[in-house]
Amino acid sequence: MDVEGSGLGQVAGEVPSLFRSEAPKTTAIAVVGDTGVGKSSLINAVLGRAVARTGIGAPVTHGADLYIDEIRGLEIWDFEGFHHGGVDPARHLRQTLREVSQIRRSKVFDAVWYCWSATGHRITNGQRRLVRQLRRDGHHVVGVMTKVRVQDGRVHPTDAAFARILESAKLGLSDPRIYTTAAVDDPWGGYRRHGISALLGGTRALVEDRRSARRR
Repeated sequence: MDVEGSGLGQVAGEVPSLFRSEAPKTTAIAVVGDTGVGKSSLINAVLGRAVARTGIGAPVTHGADLYIDEIRGLEIWDFEGFHHGGVDPARHLRQTLREVSQIRRSKVFDAVWYCWSATGHRITNGQRRLVRQLRRDGHHVVGVMTKVRVQDGRVHPTDAAFARILESAKLGLSDPRIYTTAAVDDPWGGYRRHGISALLGGTRALVEDRRSARRR
């Protein structure tokens, strides 16, 4: 499928210009996590418009949709959410990664955003296994917490505590920091959009460091 000719290259938003066309190449990011964790809302916030799960993404393979921002050099793959207790998530992830790698002609993404919802408040053994699998396959995994409650620039204490639990869980993440995010403002709860720029900036720094290390 000719993704570049599908109109996806026009997807761009108001996210600060942390990824630019002068980057050495497109930054490919896989967004993974359990069903309902908020991956689509996160992608919409990153791209600056509602595209995820609205039919605009290119369903280039079963289990993953592709969104491209040519201006910022972003290639975002939205993986189908994991259903623990149904089809084996690890097997499904391996199959989808294999199909995507054939399309991308590369087995490894520049970064994988593994998402946890702030409403979950726990790490499951299934999630640990999936993170280990991604690491074994050579991916650089970045931990992201979605649906975080933020008021006056401060993360809700319960959400901040869960972020600390994730950071201390010895998951082997490529970045020791858990990026707390809120994709949209919540006027009813009084909570504000949060963390999108920090997540993009941290990912960019990680990717550039890895690329520099390979050039040495």
